Amino acid sequence: MHIFRDVRRGGWRTMIYALTVAAAAGLTLPAFAQEKETVKIGSVALMSSAYTQQGVRGMDLAVKEINGAGGVWSGHPIELIKYDDQNKPEEAAAAAERLISRDKAKVILGSLTTTATAALSSVAKRRNAVLVGWSAKSEVLREGGTPLQFFLNSTVGQDTAQYSDFIVNNLKLKRVAIIAEQSDYGQSAINSITSLWKDDPNAPEIVAIERFDPRDTDFSPILTSIKGAMPDALYVAPGGAVETFANILKQRNQLAVPGIVLPAPGAMTGSLIGLAGEATEGLIFGDFYSNGSELPESTDFVQRFQKEYGYPPEKMELLGYEAVTVAAKGLENAGPDGGPREIGEAISQLEMDTARGRWRFDKLGQSYQAPAGFALLTVKDGKIINYKP
Repeated sequence: MHIFRDVRRGGWRTMIYALTVAAAAGLTLPAFAQEKETVKIGSVALMSSAYTQQGVRGMDLAVKEINGAGGVWSGHPIELIKYDDQNKPEEAAAAAERLISRDKAKVILGSLTTTATAALSSVAKRRNAVLVGWSAKSEVLREGGTPLQFFLNSTVGQDTAQYSDFIVNNLKLKRVAIIAEQSDYGQSAINSITSLWKDDPNAPEIVAIERFDPRDTDFSPILTSIKGAMPDALYVAPGGAVETFANILKQRNQLAVPGIVLPAPGAMTGSLIGLAGEATEGLIFGDFYSNGSELPESTDFVQRFQKEYGYPPEKMELLGYEAVTVAAKGLENAGPDGGPREIGEAISQLEMDTARGRWRFDKLGQSYQAPAGFALLTVKDGKIINYKP
């Protein structure tokens, strides 16, 4: 029996309800719920990051729903094994080795940042393992991966092209300063926006480019330098730590640096509002998913997630949920005897119905990439809402 029923028809939820009623009545649960060997999926990420915690909640919800509906292979439950890579490549690589050699994980999910994901990708490539990257955005990862590597988050290039069009044609800014993390992701963000604006006569002038170490906490030197350039806007590409972005925003307010703040796509999250408070008010940004989407798949996902956790999911929660769902569907379709090649082939052929709509992976470089739309958003009165010019 294929257990991945369309959620809109209530398949998974019906099974969860039936199991709950059976347990309450003192009935014996099916043998698969008690005895069958678990199928292991590994997660590697920076666990101290609020971004990761959002993604992991999505993963946990997917595991709960899948196991409630019978698991994979007619009754084998999914087990999610989590490791903290501390955003260190050596820790990410060691975790990947443990998942493959000791834990016998069938699929690896991760990591949060490009730096750590590159280490996972390298190990997965050498060990012929299946990797589902749910957060990292760099095109370099896709180009240097393998057909067993799949990426869910939109790339820097996918996002920047649409965001740039809005900045140039709607905001009509004259002077923009760029602040970016000193990493592959940060450099990719700089390269993407500068290449788009280089030959566009309507594009704003880039008056400053400042880079920061991800471990920095004092951003006053670069913010003071930018203040002297008198920008109309600050384009900020902060990388994987929401706490770092919050510090930049608060210190920018304290120093009265002029210009509106334009977070690079993917950088904004509701947890940032809690950390930076009024410093987030008026931010204009974009991403491939908004929980205000009217798609029925999105409405259903938001309701289920909010019932579980008490707040509406954002993009990171969706990415975590999709990562487990993609892995589990690939495992189901490859069958219990399927190895990495069969699992990878099964994932590459999936037709997905998730909160972003109906989609399938496309080839990008040596790997596979999920498609991405784009929604413009802003912060008003402490809430993320759709942006209306």
